[in-house]
Amino acid sequence: MSLKLRPRARGISALVAVAALLLAGCASASPASAPPPAPGRLPLAVSFTTAKATWAVVPVHGFWELLRVPAKGSHWSNVTPPGVGDSGGLVIGIAPDEDLMAGFLPSDLLKFSPVERTDNGSVWAPGLLPGALAHGPDVLSAGGGGSAWAVLAPDRGKVVATSDGGSDWHSLVDESQLAGTAAGRACGVTGVTAVADAGAAAGLLGVSCARPGVVGILRGPGGKGKGDWTLTGPKLPAALAEGKVRVLRLVGGSDDRFVLLAVTTAGSDHADEESVLAAWSDGGDGSWHESPPLALGAGSPTGEIVSAGPIGAGPGVAGTTTTPAAAAATASVLIRRPDGSLATEQVSATTATWRLVASTPARTVALAQAAGGPLEALAVQGQFVQIWSHDPASAYWRKIQTIFVPPGTS
Repeated sequence: MSLKLRPRARGISALVAVAALLLAGCASASPASAPPPAPGRLPLAVSFTTAKATWAVVPVHGFWELLRVPAKGSHWSNVTPPGVGDSGGLVIGIAPDEDLMAGFLPSDLLKFSPVERTDNGSVWAPGLLPGALAHGPDVLSAGGGGSAWAVLAPDRGKVVATSDGGSDWHSLVDESQLAGTAAGRACGVTGVTAVADAGAAAGLLGVSCARPGVVGILRGPGGKGKGDWTLTGPKLPAALAEGKVRVLRLVGGSDDRFVLLAVTTAGSDHADEESVLAAWSDGGDGSWHESPPLALGAGSPTGEIVSAGPIGAGPGVAGTTTTPAAAAATASVLIRRPDGSLATEQVSATTATWRLVASTPARTVALAQAAGGPLEALAVQGQFVQIWSHDPASAYWRKIQTIFVPPGTS
């Protein structure tokens, strides 16, 4: 794919000049702390590992920053696209050729979302969505050949798609249309939460279901629009078969897919209990490998999810067309306990139990792991992002880098 790229420099293209005018005062204003997500929403802080690099999205003093470390390097750097206000939020999608698309959630008076695409974090090609991105870490997905998908809000969970890198978008489907399909009726669609590349110009959607026991992963009809949406998600274990499912994370491609589910069930004392379930699929025969459920509503640790999703790298990372899902050998859930301490739970596609990584550094907002490297925690304090490395042999964390982010640099 041929991209017209511009260097990382101050200013912005004419395509998003209106956004620049509306946001001109945002960077110079004193930002408030990033508001917590609404109930049921997963925070936007995430990381992705590919063959070339590991990327992370973190909030820093009211703005959102994109960090990158090369696969063969150890030094993280701030590669946030300049010239676009990002106090509303920042989400990313990574294509099979490892082009990265960044989307900016609107803030203040802005009613639409700028997007930027890069292959190295240094030069960016600008674009513009026909509306505002929804809130969620996987509401933007990039595919091969310049294809991409995005979930917009508040337009009833409208999903839009592009085939030219983001210059021209068209409507694909919305929540009400999905609800009228056979798969939508079986699910009882209540909202679109995520979108992913499914190959062959098809989209893969994550939706919330009102019907108990149904996992809302829907595969689209493909580029020619023939056929219908079909349910293609993993099955719940018997203990959660009557639970209601929300798709927290959906990372995919034509061959590899990862989902993280939140399942709410009624407890013995009539109080709702929530569990988290991870699942992997190679996309070939439609089979899934599910993790055991991790209970968040009972036992230890309890608390709220700070960040969650795929982490680390699987065998596919050695290739040059690795998708993020191929790197999802491990799922991590970062949890804030009621006493304010942080704990990390991890499970892989090949293990049968969740593993507790205790004493996660304070103020950690996301976890990352390069191919073959140690687990790292990204902690934010004021204008600084601290990078901590975990040594499993000693169970200690060691600070290895501190990044200063000047106020209003995005």
